[in-house]
Amino acid sequence: MEYSLPGTVPQQARMARAMGVPADLSDAEAAARAPRLVADLVRKLDLPSRLRDVGVSEADLPLIAADAMEDFEVLNAPHPVRSADEVLAILKRAF
Repeated sequence: MEYSLPGTVPQQARMARAMGVPADLSDAEAAARAPRLVADLVRKLDLPSRLRDVGVSEADLPLIAADAMEDFEVLNAPHPVRSADEVLAILKRAF
């Protein structure tokens, strides 16, 4: 969500407002809160929040990043992904 924020401000602002962010904040301010609100919800629901929590190995990350570069969703992301290295950096943060 953080990576996509530049291309998804209106959508993430709408999500944040639905989760209780005050309506008087600008879209940018509201959207900036959305990733943390979703992370908090995941924690409250006791859902896995890291790739390692669902059995992904750190050694698998480069292959996942390379495969992602051929995925329709990645190729058409609202905030363009330019390389497998960008995907790998996101995966490492999520690991």
